[in-house]
Amino acid sequence: MKKKTVFLIFGTICLSLFSSAAIAFNSKSLQAAKLESSKYFPEVQKNEVLDSFDNKGNKVISITNGFDELFTNEEKMLYKKIKACCNDISNKRLSTGLYSISPINVSGECLEIEQVRKVLDALQNDSPEIFWISKTFSCSYYDNKMNTVKFYSIFSKPEKDDCEIRLRNKISEIISKIPENSDDYEKEIFLHNYIIDNCKYKNSRSNPKIFTSYGCLIDKIAVCEGYAKAMQILLCNCGIECRTVSGIGNNGPHMWNIVKIGGDWYHLDVTWDSSDEGSRYMYFNLDDKTIKKNHSIGRQFQGSKALYASKIYNFNLPKCTATKYNYYERNSFKVSNYNCDESIIEYIKKSAKLKHEYIYFKLDDKLSVEMFKNYVFLPKIFRFISRANQSLKNGCKIETKSLYYSTCSNQNVLFIKVKYI
Repeated sequence: MKKKTVFLIFGTICLSLFSSAAIAFNSKSLQAAKLESSKYFPEVQKNEVLDSFDNKGNKVISITNGFDELFTNEEKMLYKKIKACCNDISNKRLSTGLYSISPINVSGECLEIEQVRKVLDALQNDSPEIFWISKTFSCSYYDNKMNTVKFYSIFSKPEKDDCEIRLRNKISEIISKIPENSDDYEKEIFLHNYIIDNCKYKNSRSNPKIFTSYGCLIDKIAVCEGYAKAMQILLCNCGIECRTVSGIGNNGPHMWNIVKIGGDWYHLDVTWDSSDEGSRYMYFNLDDKTIKKNHSIGRQFQGSKALYASKIYNFNLPKCTATKYNYYERNSFKVSNYNCDESIIEYIKKSAKLKHEYIYFKLDDKLSVEMFKNYVFLPKIFRFISRANQSLKNGCKIETKSLYYSTCSNQNVLFIKVKYI
């Protein structure tokens, strides 16, 4: 029998406070872990994870693209074992601030540390409702072979139970506010705007909840990972398939979503849409070409062991090529040339009659939004509005004393925010 002590630390996606950390222990440490388990987990009841649900009878989508890319039986079995025991949490707070989850026996399964990390990433990719599991885990070895794996919770058992119920209730409450007979696109807009209006971006290394759906929906503070996981759990509970995407944005690790609307996939970045009222749809349902203008998508795993050690990677991601449900495609005046004054005036009239707060102009790819702004919009916009006001009733006339406008260069869009007299 060989005894060995090894300490290994692995970084992961960097979006979470607790990056995937693996610690390997010798056989003596394993015995201590067993004693601790019997002390803190007396008569453990195996509880299933609370299922996602929808109180309007909509089909709830289960995300499995992480599990589907576990290509060995040992990996798939570990995934299932984590789900089965993730509620078995100690009430004793460790020096790390975490709480132990009941150890999992993996003796005889020939797992490597990088495989364990991949399995944990797959589970967290698929299950935003299991928000309490940290990215830290420890491995115990016996005779140079992995014997047990232990995962950790950011909450004690009573805290986790309370937080889980609160999250379920909040999901039900939010979904119940979606207008009746909304289609998938309208549900997506509602949930997108709900998160923007009710959560603030805040980074804090002392608060692990900001990386979770719980932090976004209950505490109302989160970073991009929390935004993306909240959007995922809400859309899936409405029967809309939604996954998370890991990559780079603003030269740092970033997470957003892809969502399936009308049979096609689109990129959706709620975090970046939350930065400004007028530009809240800049990253709403983009295709791959558009999102790549300022996002770098992490490599796809596709069963390659070479990516085990990669800090940023994705499980299977479908291509996003459609534009039909892009927000500006559906809600803008399409500018195909610079000589369209009369058409612009008519569109302003139409928007004013509907009391739209914003009026959007989307230019063809062959045109320049800067050229349109400088040679059409700025010299003529007050004249356009004055002409439109001549045929509008009181209450629909647009104020011309001042106008707020901005451009969305990544989508070749210019928009104005209007006030009505």
